[in-house]
Amino acid sequence: MGLFVARTEDRAGFVRELFDLLGVAQRLRQVDRVLIKPNIVSSEPYPSTTHPDVLAECLHLITQVHSAVVVADGPAVDAGDSRDILDAHPLKRVCDSFGVPLLDLTRAEMVTINTGTGMALEIAATALHYDFVVSLPVLKAHGVCLLTGALKNQFGFFSPAERVRLHLGGDIFRAVAEVNTLVRPSLFVVDAVETMLGTNEVRHGGVTAKLGFMLGGLDPVGLDAFGLGLIGRLDSGLSGKGYRDIPYLARAAELAIGDPEARPVFLEL
Repeated sequence: MGLFVARTEDRAGFVRELFDLLGVAQRLRQVDRVLIKPNIVSSEPYPSTTHPDVLAECLHLITQVHSAVVVADGPAVDAGDSRDILDAHPLKRVCDSFGVPLLDLTRAEMVTINTGTGMALEIAATALHYDFVVSLPVLKAHGVCLLTGALKNQFGFFSPAERVRLHLGGDIFRAVAEVNTLVRPSLFVVDAVETMLGTNEVRHGGVTAKLGFMLGGLDPVGLDAFGLGLIGRLDSGLSGKGYRDIPYLARAAELAIGDPEARPVFLEL
């Protein structure tokens, strides 16, 4: 399915190489509407949030061949007013520089969809209106889900009510895996140049650390499994864990969303 890794801090260079290797420009010419899903948890900057350089290079390359492009995410329900967060966010300035809207998924129309395995999930209808989704997560530890990366980034498509329910006793691990059967991004660019240890935000106790990698491709399970090995070198809570120790990752593998044993192609930038 495609799993590419580079030891680099050149985010833009990695994005360009990835787009070229995967023929993204040609793929974009065959679709109608493009949505870029960054990781905007709160007003905190990178690495809590997608780095501006990653979004900027994606927009640069995509808008060269496609005009129907939006960026969309919904901050965490405990982060404050979503409009204030998005309006003042560094990624909003990136969007403005390309004339691309930044949509607030927490205020979108919501629909409830059955995943096909008996699980009903309420998500933003926006996610279903685009036929090419680019997911831009940051690889981080997570206080509840243990790890956040390619698969967990689609949590931002859940309604605020669904997020609260899942954090208060719902099956959050199963939901993280199964939302990826409803919204299947066409491309993932995972930033692991810097990461957060312990949990995914400074305000909740996360600690910034340097990893020095960029990951990308088509397989979110493979990306997360490889990323788990990287972050496990630094995070004591993840050290020695395999994909089966992360419940949503194990579930995603069961659902054949990707291959946890995928072998990466290492790029020299």
